[in-house]
Amino acid sequence: MKSRAHYLGVGCLILLTGCGSKEDANEKNFGTAISRFVEQSNELCTGFRVNQWPIDLPLEWPADGRPNGPQQMTALEGVGLVSSTITDAAQNDVFGRAGGVVRKVKRYELTSKGRRFYREKAGAQGMMSESDFCYGNAALGSIVRWEGTVKGGEPQQARMTYTYKIEDLAEWTKDATFQTVFQKVAGVVEGAGKRELQKTLILTSTGWEASGGN
Repeated sequence: MKSRAHYLGVGCLILLTGCGSKEDANEKNFGTAISRFVEQSNELCTGFRVNQWPIDLPLEWPADGRPNGPQQMTALEGVGLVSSTITDAAQNDVFGRAGGVVRKVKRYELTSKGRRFYREKAGAQGMMSESDFCYGNAALGSIVRWEGTVKGGEPQQARMTYTYKIEDLAEWTKDATFQTVFQKVAGVVEGAGKRELQKTLILTSTGWEASGGN
């Protein structure tokens, strides 16, 4: 009888230990909240914005700082996302109407590889398209540390420090020329598992949640 009572007691202890509240300040609950935050918009993209394909660039590029310039296109072609040809194209006037002037251009089009990584995203409220090349998905790496929860005010909060990882990372992001041109992408890739980020969590009626958006 004593042995049976002993085992029943151990079983109850294990059961109670596994039934922690979502409101508890612990790494499991914090990790769940941070994971939800990271995964809200977890697809990582290059920041290359384009409305439509193909893209025609003049052979003599004007030095006026226009976006989607030859360096970006050369980098994208170097990793096989686009291909280029030299062709003739009618030049539109300042009102966007097709004119009679024909010029030589370098025309870039998506390759079959490029279409696998290209995401068509409509811009909000008729704004410019947010279509882009995406190269992986962000996820929680690890919880590095957290500051003690603040109980003196409402709502109760905790300050988290964490790292991220990248799942399904595209190999072309590791190309040296690509990284030189798309330095922000290179920084994100290099920082995976190393860069420490911070986020404040707030205790709500349904558990811990990240404050604010991405």
